[in-house]
Amino acid sequence: MSSEAAQVYEAAVKVEKALVEIGALLVAGAELFELVQPGEGALDHPAHLAQS
Repeated sequence: MSSEAAQVYEAAVKVEKALVEIGALLVAGAELFELVQPGEGALDHPAHLAQS
């Protein structure tokens, strides 16, 4: 294998490892969220004189 081919292969391996790590983070992050019903807040009853 030529030096250039070895460098390309090494770069490809690094990219693949990074993509696997990003994928694992996305899956872990998605598990942190829980769907809930929205509560009552300030935007439920805006001021009557508010201008948009």
